[in-house]
Amino acid sequence: MPAIPSPSPAGQSAASLPANQAGGGQGYIPSGSCSGTAFTHTQDLTIFYEVITVNRPSSTFPPGCTSVSALSLTVFGGGANTLNQFSTSAVGGSSSSGCSLAANAMQAHTMVVSSTLGGVNGSMGSNGTIYTLSGGYSRRWSQIGDVADQDFRWYTHALFPIAGLPGGWAHNKTMSDSVARSIVRQLCNGGMEYSMQGVAPPSITTAWPLMEFGLIDL
Repeated sequence: MPAIPSPSPAGQSAASLPANQAGGGQGYIPSGSCSGTAFTHTQDLTIFYEVITVNRPSSTFPPGCTSVSALSLTVFGGGANTLNQFSTSAVGGSSSSGCSLAANAMQAHTMVVSSTLGGVNGSMGSNGTIYTLSGGYSRRWSQIGDVADQDFRWYTHALFPIAGLPGGWAHNKTMSDSVARSIVRQLCNGGMEYSMQGVAPPSITTAWPLMEFGLIDL
């Protein structure tokens, strides 16, 4: 999809601007003093987890295996960028400075932990869900190069090692939240092992640009 030119709102109908007549706002009839094409990002994420024991090759000789604890994850989520017409009169008059920020909005992607076994007072326990309480979004006026895009993903048998964590961490809310944030961060950045069929060798998650960690509140 070709990039949509920036409407560059300036206290007037963006449909009347030359740049917008060539792209995003073509044929648009505004309803407010500031109108144009807005770029909006939205995201949503759900993570099911369970504490399991997995075998890892040991460094001893003869070769053997060592049992370590890990969280087995099933992940559903996605992010999307959209380009839509936006119009508002809720600015400080029709000045260019007011219109330049009129499309700006943001809502944190709020996530919470819900344990189904062993968790107390918001801690993770041995299994449960890290889920979206309220979906996150950010919005601004479109810029040159913006395109609509989406990236929805599903992972099963994803592993997050927890060997070495202090005893009782899963029953402490502060430590549980820290682990949950680390899980989400790695899902956003990539590098987590997973296997859709539950067989070896595992695949490795890649960076998830449309899942913005900076928008997440957990």
